[in-house]
Amino acid sequence: MTSIAVNDMNTLGLGLDLDSRYLEAEKEMLFRRTCKLVELENARKNAERAKPVKKNAMEEVKKAAEGEFEQICKVAKQEIVQLNQERVEMLQKNLIQWCEQQLQTAKEGADAYNQHLQAFIAMA
Repeated sequence: MTSIAVNDMNTLGLGLDLDSRYLEAEKEMLFRRTCKLVELENARKNAERAKPVKKNAMEEVKKAAEGEFEQICKVAKQEIVQLNQERVEMLQKNLIQWCEQQLQTAKEGADAYNQHLQAFIAMA
């Protein structure tokens, strides 16, 4: 029973820890993307309100912000796909390890029951 409990705690604890780390990384990435989106919106508003003298400079700032935002979005999509693939792979790996540990524990339990059975048969 102790072996089963340890197997379950190790698998569950590791899985939850990794999952929380992946989610935290994804949250931070999306927060940086959101900050860049706010920056882009400010650049758009400034370009719209700019006087003719500064209009060209503000348009350049707006184009630069759009380019940075598009780059961040592209990288974010790739990273989210990669993170999700890694999460699935880790889940599969953890489930396989858990099953192997459960099988080993069941074999050990069966061996212990067999030894007790043999001892009872020898008594009779």
